[in-house]
Amino acid sequence: MKELPLSQITQATQGVITRIIPRQTKQLSKLMGLGIHPGQMVQIHRVYPQFVISIGHTLVGLDDTIACLIYIALDIDS
Repeated sequence: MKELPLSQITQATQGVITRIIPRQTKQLSKLMGLGIHPGQMVQIHRVYPQFVISIGHTLVGLDDTIACLIYIALDIDS
C-alpha cells in the first residue's frame, strides 16, 4: 500500500486513513466528529473541484486545506 495525503490523490479510489496531522485541535475535533479517523476505510469519489469521500454511509466534502491533513494508504487493487 502506498500512503499519500488525500490532497495528492488524483483519481477516485479507496484506501484506509493512516494518520491525520491537524494544524489546530479544532480541525481534529471536526474530523473526528465526522467519523474521519485513522483505521477507517474511505472511498474517494471525486477529487476536483472538491474532495468527496465516503466513510460507511456518510458522504463528506472536503477542501484542499483539510484534505492535505489526512493521509490515506491506497488500495493498490482499485
